[in-house]
Amino acid sequence: MATFTGSIHMLDYMGQQPVVLHAIVHVKQCEADERTAVFFELSPREAGPAVWREMGKIWEGFRCRD
Repeated sequence: MATFTGSIHMLDYMGQQPVVLHAIVHVKQCEADERTAVFFELSPREAGPAVWREMGKIWEGFRCRD
């Protein structure tokens, strides 16, 4: 399992204003299925708010099939 963090600087297409998306990307090998799961967490809010905790709970609950 690996986790990466970063940010995406882009233009908000609706408001035509710059916006930064903060990102966490989790990668997990599911050996039984011979597949790789990639889970993206993206938010304009920096780490800490409730949205990050909720996304973290989703990732923590992820399980590969046995």
